[in-house]
Amino acid sequence: MRNINIENVKVNDILEQNIYNLSGARLITEGTKLQSRMIERLKKMGYRRLTIRDERFEGVDIKLQESLTEETKIKAISTTKDVLENFHQSDHVRSMEEITDVVEDILSEVLSNDDIGIDITSIQGYDLGTYTHSVSVTVLSLYIAKELGLSRSQLSDIAVGGLLHDLGKLYIPQEILNKPGKLTQEEFEVVKKHPMDGFVKIKDKISLLAAHIALQHHEKYDGTGYPRNLKGEDIHLYGRITAIADVYDAVTMDRPYRPGRTPDEAIELLMSNAGTHFDPEILPSFLKIISPYPNGKIVLLNNGDKAIVTEQNSGFPLRPNLLIFQSNNQLLTEYNNLDLSVVMDITIVGVEDE
Repeated sequence: MRNINIENVKVNDILEQNIYNLSGARLITEGTKLQSRMIERLKKMGYRRLTIRDERFEGVDIKLQESLTEETKIKAISTTKDVLENFHQSDHVRSMEEITDVVEDILSEVLSNDDIGIDITSIQGYDLGTYTHSVSVTVLSLYIAKELGLSRSQLSDIAVGGLLHDLGKLYIPQEILNKPGKLTQEEFEVVKKHPMDGFVKIKDKISLLAAHIALQHHEKYDGTGYPRNLKGEDIHLYGRITAIADVYDAVTMDRPYRPGRTPDEAIELLMSNAGTHFDPEILPSFLKIISPYPNGKIVLLNNGDKAIVTEQNSGFPLRPNLLIFQSNNQLLTEYNNLDLSVVMDITIVGVEDE
C-alpha cells in the first residue's frame, strides 16, 4: 500500500484505507475501486493524499508509519477547527476541556508509539489549511520533545500551544494567506503580525509558556526571525522545537499550486539551516524521529534499480530495508529484499515522483 498525492490517483485504483470526514462518518470504504467522480469529490472536499493498493506489491508487508490513529487524527483536526473558528468569531475559547481532552488522546498515542521514525503524510491528507497544519506541527513537536526527554507536563504544554500556535493567521486576509506567488513587502509585514496577534489572544487563557509557542515559532536561532528578533536561547525551548516542526510541515505539505517537498529534501533544507534558522542542539533529536524515506515510498538506487521501502532500521535513517522490484528497467518476476544497513555500497539517490 502507498500514500500518494491525490493528483496521481487513477480511475480504478483500489482504496487501501477507509476515508472519513471530520465528523467521523465513513465516506468511502477500503477496497473500493475509485471512480473519477469520487476522486473529484474528494479533491473538492480538500483531501490531498490517499492510501491506495498497489498491485505490484500485493502480499508484501508494508506497515505505514502512522503518527496518530485515524480516530485521534480526525478528532484533533475537527476540535482544532471548531475551537479556532469559534475563537475567531468571538475572541473566546469555547471550552478548554475540548482542547485538554484531545491533547490527552494525542499524548497517550505519542508516548506509547515506539515505531522507528514517523511519517505525517496521512495527517496532511486532510487539507484544511491552518487546522491540519496545527495538528501536524503539534504531533511533530511532541515526538521531538519526547526524544529530548521532556516531562509529560511539558509535553502537555507543547501540545496545547501547538494546536493554537497559528491562531493569529485567522486574522490575515485570505488573499494574502493563500497567495501562490511571492508576497510583496507590505503583504509580508501583515503576515509578520500573526505571532503577536495570536499570543495576545491566548496568553490569559492557557499557560504563558504554551502561549509563547504562538509568539516565538517564527523566531530564528541567529536572531533574524520575527516578531522580536530573538536569538539563541533567548527563544524558549518550546519555540525552538516548534520552529523545526513548523517549517518541516509547511515545506512537505502539498498545495494546489505546488507539490510538497519529499521528506529527504525537507530534512536537507533543515540541516542546511542548522545554527542559523534552527537550534543545532535540537535538530539531531528531530532527525532521530523523522523518516527520510518512509515505508511505502518508492526509491531510486545508485545502481539504477527501483525499490519500495518496507521497514526502517534503528540508528540508520538513511538506510532502510527495501524490496527491489525493478532492475535494468524491467519489472522483476521475483522481488529481492535488501537491507541497506548491511549492504553499504548501494545507496538511495532519489525518490520516485508521485
